[in-house]
Amino acid sequence: MSGPLWFAEGAERCLSARFGGPVRLDPPEVDWDRRAVCRAELPDGRRAVVKIDTDEVRHRRESAGLLAAADAGAPVPRVLWHGRDGFWFLVLEEVPTRRSMADGGGPWRAAGAAARALHDTPVPPGLAMFCDGVGEWEQHVDHRVAVECAEAARRGLLTEAESDAVRRYALRLLAEAGPAPRALVHGDLQARHLLVDGGQVVLVDFGDVGWGDPVLDLVVLTHFEPEHRAEVLDGYRADAALRARVALLAPLYSLWRNLFVSRWYHENEFEQRRNTETARRVLETEVLPSARVRSVRLECDAALLDFDGLLIDTEYAGWRSWNELYARYGRALDATSWALRAGGDDPLSPWEELEGFAGAPLDREGLEQARRVSRDGMLTVLPGVRRFLERCWADGITLCLVSNSPMKWIQRQMSALGLDPDVFDLIVPGGEHPAKPAPDGYLLALAKLGVAPERAVAFEDSARGVSAAKAAGLRCVAVPNRITAHNDFSHADLVVGGLDEVAAVSRSGVRS
Repeated sequence: MSGPLWFAEGAERCLSARFGGPVRLDPPEVDWDRRAVCRAELPDGRRAVVKIDTDEVRHRRESAGLLAAADAGAPVPRVLWHGRDGFWFLVLEEVPTRRSMADGGGPWRAAGAAARALHDTPVPPGLAMFCDGVGEWEQHVDHRVAVECAEAARRGLLTEAESDAVRRYALRLLAEAGPAPRALVHGDLQARHLLVDGGQVVLVDFGDVGWGDPVLDLVVLTHFEPEHRAEVLDGYRADAALRARVALLAPLYSLWRNLFVSRWYHENEFEQRRNTETARRVLETEVLPSARVRSVRLECDAALLDFDGLLIDTEYAGWRSWNELYARYGRALDATSWALRAGGDDPLSPWEELEGFAGAPLDREGLEQARRVSRDGMLTVLPGVRRFLERCWADGITLCLVSNSPMKWIQRQMSALGLDPDVFDLIVPGGEHPAKPAPDGYLLALAKLGVAPERAVAFEDSARGVSAAKAAGLRCVAVPNRITAHNDFSHADLVVGGLDEVAAVSRSGVRS
């Protein structure tokens, strides 16, 4: 960045022509990443905030969010002009006050009411998810948490063990919380972005606006001062369900956002101690005590397990291998479409859509072969699987696979990943029964094993699989993976973050 002169002369000339008289820009208050924010006096005497950008996507996102919020009556600055004339301009009427809620004194209830007005705003068509995510919110959060944990570990802020514990914690919480309501979120609703004008609160700085979970804004607003969260929720008119969701997700969202901001400040050589210290406090006092691996004891004579997505990470590898093809044409595969098929026998086959992007027929056979090579190279045994199988086998628990996948696929992946098929007393592959969510595979397994449903437990990674197990009269433990984390698991008997959280105990004793 070369300093304020990179934009000043051309910007002032453009704005003077646009507003019919001389406009002089004050020295920039923000000047980074080819973006500047200045204050200015317009020819009619009004004061304005001028945002000058070279990034069209960033400009359009912020303009769309502000205009939608203003149309819905949310307390945001008035947009005086936005458009392109050399640079991308967003000119806003200046809020008379400079006092922000970061200066202390609230009013916190008014802040909650302002956030509610924003979240009630219809999401503008085409507006991206907060932080430019693809797919559904839960996959996005899981991915972003993984990125921030990896970066924090690289910088020495987290240990590898802490990073792994946070990932497991995130999966479990996202599954427990259920799908997020889709709302227009500010994305960076920290207290300094709420200006206080008398008893009113005005929301400013919409550079991170997008759609997402409204709980994110409510947590970010109060993560430095959580003692005021109840006041914010009162002003928001939050019902019991939303309050419970905030209480559940607050530690995860606070940790994620503080790690993200800490990294951003570090990369841009700004002071970032407060966010780093807050992240560490939340990690040590709220996340790690809940994230440590549990040991849930389940008495049973047989453990009936799904294969894909439970034992090996096929769901993510499959989605990512298709997404690599989409990326060739500047597109992305919606992870929701993939996740909704998890546990069934109707895999996504988007060749027609890809050929539409390409504008011509594709070499499907060649591309499919390359995609499978890419997918197989990403396949791994999921954490805790080997230890769980070893303990069950040693403790005399009958082990059975019940899958929609064909036997050849199961055998090939077991061989490639070093899983011993002899650990399993029975394998019920796809093709021998109607696919899940039909219960036939589980019923067939119980009949062949001679085990009553009440003496067995099923383990599934998808909502479809849980439905199949419950329809067969089984208890079912849901073990979400990073693709299925947002499935509705309310019908499962238990949701855990990994198989290593379960200790299955046999009534029959240890194997001879």
